Amino acid sequence: MKYSLRIPLPVLLSLGLLTACGGNQASDTATQPKIERVADPAALIERARVFDGGEGVRVEIVELKEEGQALLRVTGTPSDIDGMVLPHSVEDNGRRLNFITERHGRPLYTVIRNTNYNGSTEWTLYVGMSRFGGRGLSFDEEATESFDAVALYRSYEEQRDSGAIAELQRFDRASEIADSEAEFEKTRAAAAEDCGADFSASIDWSTVDDERLKSLSIESFCSGGLDALRGMCSEAPVREFASQIERYECRFGDEMALRVEGSTMHWTTSPDGKNQTQYARETLQALPTDDATLGESIALSQVRVCVDKAHKRYVVMRPENGPKPGMYYGDGKSFHHVETPSMLGSGWFFEPRFYNERHNENFRGYDLRSYSYVKVDDEENTCSVTCGTRTTELPLMPADKVAGFVSDMKVEPAPMPRRPYALARDQKGIYYFVDRSTEPGRERDFQLYVGPLGSLKPQAMKNVVSDSEGEIFSSKAGDLRFVLGRNEALWIAKRRERKLLKVPVEDNYKMIYNNLGVYFGVSLGTPCDDFGLE
Repeated sequence: MKYSLRIPLPVLLSLGLLTACGGNQASDTATQPKIERVADPAALIERARVFDGGEGVRVEIVELKEEGQALLRVTGTPSDIDGMVLPHSVEDNGRRLNFITERHGRPLYTVIRNTNYNGSTEWTLYVGMSRFGGRGLSFDEEATESFDAVALYRSYEEQRDSGAIAELQRFDRASEIADSEAEFEKTRAAAAEDCGADFSASIDWSTVDDERLKSLSIESFCSGGLDALRGMCSEAPVREFASQIERYECRFGDEMALRVEGSTMHWTTSPDGKNQTQYARETLQALPTDDATLGESIALSQVRVCVDKAHKRYVVMRPENGPKPGMYYGDGKSFHHVETPSMLGSGWFFEPRFYNERHNENFRGYDLRSYSYVKVDDEENTCSVTCGTRTTELPLMPADKVAGFVSDMKVEPAPMPRRPYALARDQKGIYYFVDRSTEPGRERDFQLYVGPLGSLKPQAMKNVVSDSEGEIFSSKAGDLRFVLGRNEALWIAKRRERKLLKVPVEDNYKMIYNNLGVYFGVSLGTPCDDFGLE
C-alpha cells in the first residue's frame, strides 16, 4: 500500500517542466521563467507507439532518446489525466516496465508492461492509484503508422506552458482528502450493508501528515477494522454486534489497536503494521459479549445438531475454530468423538463396515470407499447420514435449542480404541491378524488373533519386536513374523515355520470388520452404529 517512488527532478527539468510552486499553493505561470520551445522535437524522439484499450480508450506513448523518459497521453477515460500529455519516467525491472508520472503530488503508474515467461508481453493501463484492476491494451499498428509524435510533443509544450500539467501534478491536500474519503465511504457502505447495520465512519486527519497522505492509501489502511467486521458478518452474533455500533473511527498511530467504547469502534492503524485485517479480526473475536467472547459466540452459532425423530440419537457438528471441534455422536447423555480427517472436510469419517464402491478410491490419499459422511443443509434445515450406499434424512435441532444442548455434552472415550495393523493367512484359510491401540501413550499395545474366517481368537501376547529386518509378534501359541520388503510372513510354532501370504489391510477393511470375527457386534462410536443398520 506504500508508494515511495518519485520522478527524479532532472527528468522533469530535462523535459522543461519547472514548477515553482509547492504545498497547496496554486501554480502561477507568470512568475515562472519562460521555457523555450524545442525547435525540432523529432530529434528528441526515439519511437512512438499507439495502443487500443477498447471502448474508445487510446494510449499514445512517445519514448524519448534520453534514457528513462517518455511522454504519454490517455484518451477516452473519465480520469482527470485524460487528454493530458504527461512526462513519465520509465522504470525497467526486467520482466516489468513501468511508465510513471506524478499526479497530485504522488506517483501514478499509468502503464505497465509485463513480459511472460514465454516471451509474450501484456500492456495494462491504470488511470487510478492502484496497480490492480487495470485495462488491457493491444498494440495498434495502423494507428502507430499514422501517428504524429511531433504534434503530441507540441501539445505537451502547450499544456506545460499553460500551467495545466503543473496544476495536475501539484499536491492538493484538500483534494486528496476528498478522494480518500470518497473511497473510504464505499468501504463503509459495503460493510454496513453486509452487516445489516447503520453506522458512520470517519478518519482523524490530524494523524495524517502530507507525506503520509502522498505515500499511503489512507482509505485502505483505515479499512482494516471494517474489512474484518464485514468478513465476519455472515455470522448472526457478529451482525448483532454490528447493530450496536453507531460510529467507526480511524486514526494513525505507532501500533495497531482496536477497541470498542460504548457504541464506537476505534481502529488505530500503523504503516508498519502487518496483516492488519487478520489482526483486527482476531481482536474482534476476543471482545467479550454477554456470556462469552465474540469468537466463542460465532463458534457456537456454527454448531449443528442432527437428531432422529425419537430424539434418541444425535450427531453434533462443531466448527474447527471453536471449542471441542469436530463431529460427535451419542444418545444425548454421552457422546463419542468421531474422527474426521481435515483433508476430507468436516463431514467425512472412517466407516469400514459400510462400503461404497462408487466413491473415489484415492482422494488426497484416502480411499473414500471405506468412508461415510454427514451432510448438513442449512437452507432446508435438514441433515443426512450416509453409511455406504444408505442415506438417512434427519431434521436439524432448532437453533435456539443448540446452545443449551451442547453446553452439557459429556464426551466419553471411543468405544473401540483399536485399529487394524497387519493381516496374513496360510493356504488352509487360517488368518493371522494384528491390531493396535489408538489411545495416546499406548502405541505399542498390539494384539494378535489367529483362526479361520469368522472365528479368530485373541492370543496371549509375550513380546513385540520391531527392527530393520521386520516385525515379530510373539504369543504363547507361536510367533508371527513379517519380513520387511517382502509380500510374505512366517508363523513359527514349536520350532516349525509356516509360510504365510501377507494380505493388505487397507484393501480389506470391509472383510476385516464384517467377516473376520474380531469386531463382530462392536460399536465404533460413529453414526453408522445405528443409521447404517436401519
